Amino acid sequence: MTRAKNLKTSATQGGFTIIELIVVILLLGILTATALPRFLDVTDEAHDAVVDAVFGGLTTGVTLFRAGYVAQGEPGENVAILSYGDGTLRTNEDGYPMGTTSDADGVIDEVADCVEVYNALLQTGRPSIVADTNTITEAVDAADIVGGTMDFLAIRTSLAADAEKCYYAYTGQYASAALAVGGGDTSPIIIYDSTNGSVVLTNSGAL
Repeated sequence: MTRAKNLKTSATQGGFTIIELIVVILLLGILTATALPRFLDVTDEAHDAVVDAVFGGLTTGVTLFRAGYVAQGEPGENVAILSYGDGTLRTNEDGYPMGTTSDADGVIDEVADCVEVYNALLQTGRPSIVADTNTITEAVDAADIVGGTMDFLAIRTSLAADAEKCYYAYTGQYASAALAVGGGDTSPIIIYDSTNGSVVLTNSGAL
């Protein structure tokens, strides 16, 4: 009699009821609906943090280079600042950094030079960069940010107003501005103006 009673008790205590299963499913659905958007936001925030870090690094790098230039007695153009970097940067005609690719005329005039400035101003472990080999003949816009294979795409234009500027478009999240627009986002661009050392952060929709 006791054995039969124990078996009956065990049988009634096993498993979940239909109501309990429904409650669990509902809770999982609620968690998914609230956690997934938050996860996507974290992904966007991570990409934003990369851009902000590069922007801050370039701004600080230009400032330190300029300080070294002043401390070295403000030498002429195309001179390495011994107190800064690994010697791959040179002074331009205004005392701001340019790379070794540029000619002795003291101005940034090639996209490879923009890549050198980026690599030399930022520390090891920096986001990757590649030069855009296309010749941009008008103001940089969304149509120019295409086919990014690295974190950043270095762009130069042939416009007189951009003669000494470097455009660094972030393509780490979207390989092109068109994909960014499709995702309801923009393609951040960092602009380095070597005539005055300014570093500006903008996006492809607000140039």
